Amino acid sequence: MMRVIGTSFGGIMALAHAMLTVLSGKPLSGYDLAKTFKTSIGFFWHASPQQIYAELRRLESKELIKGRRHSQDKYPDKIIWSITVAGQEELASFIAASSKPASIKDDLSVKVYALDIENAHEIRTQLIERLQYHQERLSLFRKIEKNLDRNGHENPDTAGRYIGLRSGLLYEQSRIDWCMEAIAHIERLTESEGQSGSV
Repeated sequence: MMRVIGTSFGGIMALAHAMLTVLSGKPLSGYDLAKTFKTSIGFFWHASPQQIYAELRRLESKELIKGRRHSQDKYPDKIIWSITVAGQEELASFIAASSKPASIKDDLSVKVYALDIENAHEIRTQLIERLQYHQERLSLFRKIEKNLDRNGHENPDTAGRYIGLRSGLLYEQSRIDWCMEAIAHIERLTESEGQSGSV
């Protein structure tokens, strides 16, 4: 029987859990938290800065995090957020619960499914764009991986990040392989069609 996830979010995975995960590592300002969502956990759970700032207030109202005002000489004061005991309990409940496989919704895959000789050029162009996107992400993942290697990915405190990163690396590589295979297949089809049409 699947256990209910969390105690405060209606039994579903929420942005809050991703934010609590980050804050369980160390206290951060909203700005630094948003930066983290661009380069690490954000690869698995996307959120805009606006969503993050709104969620910080919601988490504070539920007493899952607390803020401490930090004075700065040349800049406005900033709030450093840290996880509370209640937040740690919420995160522990989320971690202990069973996880459902993520559903896939990819518009390009649907377009490829509808491939015919009339739309082959448009779909090939979009596949090339998607290929470049995944190549850029893979390059970024590899840079992060090198940094984790230098810091020791066998460290229990960072091993989870390394394992999660490996998931991202393997996923991006699989999408690159698929795009390249699909592009090559379409090129063969269009070349064959061109040859048969010229006979």
